[in-house]
Amino acid sequence: MTSPVIHRLEVVEGAGGQIKSHSILCIPSSLPKSTPNHSQTSGYYNIAMFDVSGSMNGVWKSVMQHWNNEVAPFLTGETDIYTFGTQVCFRRKETHLTQRDFDCSSTNLAAALSTINDRVRHCIQNNVRILLITDGHHNCGGSPDHKIAQMSVPFGKTVEVYLLGEGQSFPVQYSVDIRSGLHNGSASCPIIFWDRYSSDAEVLDEMKNICEEIVTGMVRVKLSLPGKVVPLTEETKLESRGGEYVYYETDPEQLISTLKFTTEDGVHIPLQVSATFCILINALIVDHTCHLAALTYVWMKIIRDYPAINRPQLFEKRISDLEATAKIYMDRPGIVNYVSSLVKDPPQALMTESGPFNDGVLNCESIIKPAFFTHLCKHQIRQSAQLPSLLKLILAEFLGRCLSSYTSRYPLMELLMTDFNEDARKEFRATITDVSWHS
Repeated sequence: MTSPVIHRLEVVEGAGGQIKSHSILCIPSSLPKSTPNHSQTSGYYNIAMFDVSGSMNGVWKSVMQHWNNEVAPFLTGETDIYTFGTQVCFRRKETHLTQRDFDCSSTNLAAALSTINDRVRHCIQNNVRILLITDGHHNCGGSPDHKIAQMSVPFGKTVEVYLLGEGQSFPVQYSVDIRSGLHNGSASCPIIFWDRYSSDAEVLDEMKNICEEIVTGMVRVKLSLPGKVVPLTEETKLESRGGEYVYYETDPEQLISTLKFTTEDGVHIPLQVSATFCILINALIVDHTCHLAALTYVWMKIIRDYPAINRPQLFEKRISDLEATAKIYMDRPGIVNYVSSLVKDPPQALMTESGPFNDGVLNCESIIKPAFFTHLCKHQIRQSAQLPSLLKLILAEFLGRCLSSYTSRYPLMELLMTDFNEDARKEFRATITDVSWHS
């Protein structure tokens, strides 16, 4: 997306239930015929802090290689490279890493956080990027929690936090708390970039994601009308960053005729209107994945409460709108991969977290997810020989999730089996699906 898009949000107001149309303006992550100007690229200070403790030994080569190739070339402004093990060491005023930077010592995360906080406060630049790569296994020095509690954004500065957590045991709360204390940059930037399995491919993907967010963060735009930061608050703004959302209590047709959208270097960008429902419990979250999940839950509630026979026309229209909106996301790589798994390997698609599939990992957070996509892609799935297997598995998995722990990757087998090895799982599922397993 290179043009700003206005999404329609239907809101019920007042005791009488009057429906009004509000607007959500989506700021693009890149802009046509315009590149960041000198003021956007030169006035940055980057502090890059790397964990070089012994527990990072298995992943350091990948971190070094993919940092140098994917992130370092895009760091504009001034950069300081630091590493931390037992102590924090300043390495160089450049963007690249070397193998000699790794010292395989202990992990003094508290000292690293103290150095970050000090540099943010004392650097002369008003735009600061913090890039922290660690597995979070603090084992020497003071308390990281105490240092995090001292973090705050200095007046007049904009700070962006990019934290790459290594390994499944990374303490995610550290990332949440550090961002809460120091990040006041783009609201679209993820709280954590997480390499859960410490693999080279995952490190590469997350470094690419960090680079993409850095480039997006350099996009800044001016709005002719003040918009709210989030619904139900009074805070407004006239400037926004790439990937962010701005909320207006105005009908999209009215807004598009009055709102002007320009880049910092004065380039005017036309607006687009896209009709969609954004049904969220938390007004602070506007996210593609969250939006799609909300659509699936509303879809399920409607078909449960209003069966197809004698369904009111209002809800027929609502289902049509929900499905049309969901199809906007069907070309996203994660969705393409998931639908492919429904066709080719239904057992993988129904795991809460699968093994590798098409160079990715599948997640079935709710049993509504496969039911919804089976309906949405029914013409494609009907041609698959796996359809009877898929329908039986959805029913079996529903029963399993109702009766056992949600934390298991195989909740149905965990409930009904005592022999819990891979061969036994395959044999048990074959008895449910009446299909032969492939290797």
